[in-house]
Amino acid sequence: MTYPFAGDISKFFDELAVAVTYYDNGMNDANAVARTFKGIYEDEGFNVEHGHEGVEAERPFLTCADANCPDASNRDKLLVAGDSNYYQVMNRLPDGTGLTDLTLKRL
Repeated sequence: MTYPFAGDISKFFDELAVAVTYYDNGMNDANAVARTFKGIYEDEGFNVEHGHEGVEAERPFLTCADANCPDASNRDKLLVAGDSNYYQVMNRLPDGTGLTDLTLKRL
């Protein structure tokens, strides 16, 4: 069982977070809504073993407050400050404490 964080969750993002511009329904959709909030962006590399060979891969993700992405879907896109790449949301993983990890795909 998980429990929501009882304190001020914004303090969690003060030092580690960057500005994120988030586009509901994709950027090219006439009904797209853009909003900006803070999130913690990470681009982890990892090695997948296949027989005697390894394959390098990456898994970018963003940690944000649940309130910033309550209905995140794979049509949504985002832009991370300081990065010229756009990302597509692939998966939404709330952790039950008030935070959500968004698994991303670089476009």
